[in-house]
Amino acid sequence: MDNIVCPNCGEKVAVSQAIRNQLQKSILTEERNKHKEEIERLKTEIVQKSEKKIREELELKFKDSQNELKEIQEQSRLRKEDLLKAAEQLRILKRKDEEREFEMKKKLEQEEEKIRLDAQKKAEEENRSKILEKEKQLQDALKANEEMRRKLQQGSQQLQGETFELEF
Repeated sequence: MDNIVCPNCGEKVAVSQAIRNQLQKSILTEERNKHKEEIERLKTEIVQKSEKKIREELELKFKDSQNELKEIQEQSRLRKEDLLKAAEQLRILKRKDEEREFEMKKKLEQEEEKIRLDAQKKAEEENRSKILEKEKQLQDALKANEEMRRKLQQGSQQLQGETFELEF
């Protein structure tokens, strides 16, 4: 038999081999349970740390994906704005082109009208010149006719005078 010192009172107690074996089993069982609990605690801790690390990595990837999505959306928005600006500029250019074309047609019509009026004036002037020329020729012809009549009458008077002289 062995003696064991009581940790509480300090007294020596005689212990048999059976009690010793039983104590050893109970201590071993208690230690195993402590180890199991420690292992479970460590497993839980490791799992929690792993989950935390994985969660952090996933959150980081998620945030990165969100940032990338925001960047893509921003680029898309900028491209849409560029397209809208280009479309607006195209509309402005088309409108200006239409206005320019309208102005050119208007100027062309004005030029055609001016040319037509100039041609009409020129034709009227030519006709007036011809009419004036014809009137002048008519006046000249009338004067010549009047002169001839007067001469004919004078000639008749002269002839009458000569005839009268001869008779006398």
